[in-house]
Amino acid sequence: MVRRERKFYSKEFRERVLTAYYNSNESLAMIAHRFQV
Repeated sequence: MVRRERKFYSKEFRERVLTAYYNSNESLAMIAHRFQV
């Protein structure tokens, strides 16, 4: 799901994205858009 080239993201970021993905069953694109800074 999270590509290794995105390792600059913190561990918390990945955990939040995965949690949101499994909880809402949203597409990764939607989650990435929501968590954009």
